[in-house]
Amino acid sequence: MGGALAAVCFGLAIWPVAELNARKTPLMPHHDPVHLVTTGPFAISRHPIYLAMALLVLATGLIRQTWGGVVLAPIFALIIDRRFIRDEERRLLYGFPSAQLYFQTTRRWI
Repeated sequence: MGGALAAVCFGLAIWPVAELNARKTPLMPHHDPVHLVTTGPFAISRHPIYLAMALLVLATGLIRQTWGGVVLAPIFALIIDRRFIRDEERRLLYGFPSAQLYFQTTRRWI
């Protein structure tokens, strides 16, 4: 089960990168976005790459058959939220008036 989840995580991480590249907007967290991307995986989750990373932490725990992934995945998500997501969302709100509606209609994680 952990291996299948890890495979899904890699797909979930690659798909949003392709969406960002197609719209020529930066992938790096502290760069200003050029476009508000709301298509593909971003229509499901505002932060699909971070979601994939958190699920990969969980998958690693399942593969290793330890509770570490179960414990660390929400801690990882909390750190990512405080360190990156809040700043990214502020940048989106500042740069794109339509971001407010997007935030209201699209979940942060899932």
